[in-house]
Amino acid sequence: MIRYMRPFSSYISSHPAHSPKISQFLLIRIIPKRAMGVRFLLITGSSLASIAATIVFLIGCMNPGIKDLALYRVNATLLANHLEEVAISSNKSNTRNLNLGQAQLPTYWYWGMSGVCHVYEGPKATNATNRCHGQFPSTKNLLTIVSDSLQGFDISEKETKTIISSWNTTLGAIPSSILTDKEPKFVSYIKASAGLAILAIIFDFFSPIAVFVLDVDRQRSYILPLLGGLIAIAAGMLATQSMYNGPHQAVDTGEHGGAGIILLFVGAALRLGSTLLAMGLTDGPRGQSMMRARHLDHTEIGYLGEKFVYEYLSKNIPDWSYDNWTSDLRNRAFPAFTKRQADFADLTYIDNTGAMHSFLTKNRRRLGIDKSALARWSTGTTYHFEVKATPNVYNVPLYPSENQVRSMEEHDHSDMHAYMVVRVFYCAAKYPRVRFYTDPWSRIQRGEWVLGPLNEHRRYPVYMQGLWRKVFKVGR
Repeated sequence: MIRYMRPFSSYISSHPAHSPKISQFLLIRIIPKRAMGVRFLLITGSSLASIAATIVFLIGCMNPGIKDLALYRVNATLLANHLEEVAISSNKSNTRNLNLGQAQLPTYWYWGMSGVCHVYEGPKATNATNRCHGQFPSTKNLLTIVSDSLQGFDISEKETKTIISSWNTTLGAIPSSILTDKEPKFVSYIKASAGLAILAIIFDFFSPIAVFVLDVDRQRSYILPLLGGLIAIAAGMLATQSMYNGPHQAVDTGEHGGAGIILLFVGAALRLGSTLLAMGLTDGPRGQSMMRARHLDHTEIGYLGEKFVYEYLSKNIPDWSYDNWTSDLRNRAFPAFTKRQADFADLTYIDNTGAMHSFLTKNRRRLGIDKSALARWSTGTTYHFEVKATPNVYNVPLYPSENQVRSMEEHDHSDMHAYMVVRVFYCAAKYPRVRFYTDPWSRIQRGEWVLGPLNEHRRYPVYMQGLWRKVFKVGR
């Protein structure tokens, strides 16, 4: 079957200067096992632990079985006695001899994010059972909590009304700065804390995905887990502020934060610590590569890219040797290449044994090789690898020469000649990223790549268009 492809000369004449905006790629990494294990396990493990801690924080006091996961607790009798003393000291005679129901109140009120638990201990436990009144987030005021407590105690309706009336009188006699003025802050803080805790769970859930997908830019990939930890800490701080603006602050019983709030802080600290540790374990490709790139010229960048691909293939192809490095840059490491550079790609290999085809087939997904291209190639195919390196990430055009572009057209969709552009990103980093692009001329024809005008260096800028690309990381 005859395939018609537009000739290179007609393509260039019909395309004016291009300056397209390069779309960002979806960067999927396959990293060396030694770099992947600790880092990914740290982020994933701490994410799961942080999610568990935050959920525990949110469900505290949902039922009596998890009352110990409360944010804090208050001794109900001590609180009632203290408020009674404050009311009497305010010189209001109608607060004397009031019945605040100390005998009927629970031993403790446990405040959790999902409700308030009424816990009876000692003799009181014979007349009432522990129970929780759920509300998320828990914003009930003190009078409502007293009313809930009396509903579960075995007393008459008249006595209940008397106790509620006494509480109303007592609270009305207490200076507003102690309780009433602080109630709006208490409600605002507890609601904000709950909202941030839920947001922290969302961040923690997506953190491992972000680190995995955005690993090409290490600093950016760790923003999400760092934010998750900081948001969880903010939720804990707001919960603490709500505690100091609620009934807890009216009397000092010597009890402070409960298990729920402690676990939240522990989970957040674990998240931040593991993220910082994971960042410290990374090779930091962007930072390392960019710092080294400041001292590299174009020749050095090209050499680093060719050397990386040469060494990578030499580890996987048995009969690979320096003879396959068909570039003038070979003289930096091996005997100089003496043939005419313009007639060769940077790396050339005749696959007499089928080793290259077998390797590319086995690692097709890892390297980004098109399956249709592999179906054309076989034993005896000559592979032409044109290496284009950059110390940057994907949003940098590549610059093939006139001869290279003509070779792309000449070998396009050939059975016996496999012409590939090997794009090496972060070439100055410890672990560069690499992508093998088959049939580059067809990509230009389809508009996936845009060929710009010939520049003063007799090279064509090629802009790699498209929303999704895969850039893979392979070890040296």
